[in-house]
Amino acid sequence: MKGTSSMAMTRRAVLGAVGTASIGGLIGTASAEPGRGGGFPPAGRTAYTDPEPLGDGEVRAFHTEHPEGDWRYLGMEMTAEAATIDETEYPKPALVVIDFPGDTPFEWLGLNWMPAGHGPPEVYGVPHFDIHYYLDPQEEIETIPGVHFPPGESDDDPYEEPIAPDQFPPDYFRTNYVVPEMGEHLYDLHAPEWDVDEDGAPVPSGEAFTQSFVWGHWDGELNFFEPMITTDYFEMLDDTVIEQISMPDRMPAAGQYPTEYRIAYHPNRDAYTITLQAFEPFEESAATD
Repeated sequence: MKGTSSMAMTRRAVLGAVGTASIGGLIGTASAEPGRGGGFPPAGRTAYTDPEPLGDGEVRAFHTEHPEGDWRYLGMEMTAEAATIDETEYPKPALVVIDFPGDTPFEWLGLNWMPAGHGPPEVYGVPHFDIHYYLDPQEEIETIPGVHFPPGESDDDPYEEPIAPDQFPPDYFRTNYVVPEMGEHLYDLHAPEWDVDEDGAPVPSGEAFTQSFVWGHWDGELNFFEPMITTDYFEMLDDTVIEQISMPDRMPAAGQYPTEYRIAYHPNRDAYTITLQAFEPFEESAATD
């Protein structure tokens, strides 16, 4: 069953009272898309992978396409037992790997369970999930080395190919830190957990992180889309949140790419979906022309 702790109930009450300004989402907004509520994603048009275990629950990926291309969804479903996993019972990080079904620009799902969060610890040091939708094959991602210094400060600087300007998402900033087998993460300057100092540099705002969208890149090109979501956020969510993705001008390869992500709770099956949607055409980056 979905968690109903007193803390979670209090958070729901506050969320309902003050609206969604603190998380920037649209909860329960009417939509012309099919499959709202318990019927999402649309039955009969959705291909699922076999489930993979996580904690006491399961995770599976899905892909949905309208036959005439009117809408499209790429996502993952987590049972409530997986989404609200207890970090005291499962204190070690875990990785769930699933190849996406269907023909999409994304190769595979890399779902990281981070029971103690990650750096910077004052911002992201809470139990959460890093949900990577990778554009490159797993074997390529696994060759990415970890780099713990800013570009230009070492003779063996791996940043020989800086991220292409036309692939840099608006209002994001570099961390200058490459996570091994992932890439460099770009954070949203307008996320509630970030602020700017008097020089315009990003600094922690002091506001608690709940959910945020992260971009990743390596070797000059974007390589993953990443919603980050805390277990606490899942516990307080009881409907649907839809967020816009700050998109670059172009992508590494021409094609259809998502411009929104959706986080939803489905009470009929006590599960959550995290979905990339609102696919739009993008041209190939000038760096790869």
